[in-house]
Amino acid sequence: MAVALAALLWSVGAVVASDLFDRGVSPMELVEFRTFITAACLGAVVLWMTRARSGRASPKVTAEWPWLVCFGLAIGVANASLFFAIDHLPVAVAIVLQNLAPAFVVMWVLLTTRRMLSVRVAGGLALSLAGVIFVVQLPTTPLGDIDALGVIFGITTAAGVAAFSLLGARTCRIYGSVRANAVAFGVSAACWALIQAVQGVPSLASRTDLLPEVLVVGVLGTFAPFLLFAWGTARLGPETGALSISLEPVFAAALAWIWLGQSLAGMQILGAVAILAGIVRVQSASPLPPVEASGPSQREQAPRPV
Repeated sequence: MAVALAALLWSVGAVVASDLFDRGVSPMELVEFRTFITAACLGAVVLWMTRARSGRASPKVTAEWPWLVCFGLAIGVANASLFFAIDHLPVAVAIVLQNLAPAFVVMWVLLTTRRMLSVRVAGGLALSLAGVIFVVQLPTTPLGDIDALGVIFGITTAAGVAAFSLLGARTCRIYGSVRANAVAFGVSAACWALIQAVQGVPSLASRTDLLPEVLVVGVLGTFAPFLLFAWGTARLGPETGALSISLEPVFAAALAWIWLGQSLAGMQILGAVAILAGIVRVQSASPLPPVEASGPSQREQAPRPV
């Protein structure tokens, strides 16, 4: 439920972001602002949690800090490369490439655990990817000459999503969802601040009329879903968490139908059913254990069946 709700909130953010783009907002500036807002929200929550502990020291796992830094970099790469992909490719193609992430996650976990990919899991992945293709109506999208650079950005997006699924599952089981995401978004925000320092003051800073929508993208479209997603993948395992991102285009299509009056084609409805079936198929198979984590705050977990 947590990862499904995260996908829904990401879709809400995407619909609002689309309206901001139509009003002249730069995609890259919006990525920066959503990162800054999320980092500030997470920092405030961590501060509140620290004070609520009444002086009790929380366990420190200093050996895991490199994974937190990598988690933050993965978030930044995934967010930025998706917008670059959309800038070079039809949106439908970019979304399909992004949804290669579950396959990357499964392949990585299989390599590290030295297991074979089961027919059930392979079928679930293929079913979900086919569902995404139908939801975004890729068969009817005029592709023209595919931009090779755009394809690279799309695959990079998938790699970034896979990376923050794996790293988020690991670090959140050790530090907790809030603290892990706070550090990760702090790293990502610092990187964006350095990039923006070279370019000067962003034009979005002077658009006060757009502040409510920017806050929606930052709080409801980024802060809340990343927390929910990290919390969920720490319990489901990164492979199911990454696969659940396939629900995002389903929710986006439904929201576009409700809010924008866009119609849903039979192909899209069929694709939504295929995505849900694929997720259920992979989760019911329980083929892979969650990523191993170490540290004093790790809770014992029962082994999952092969």
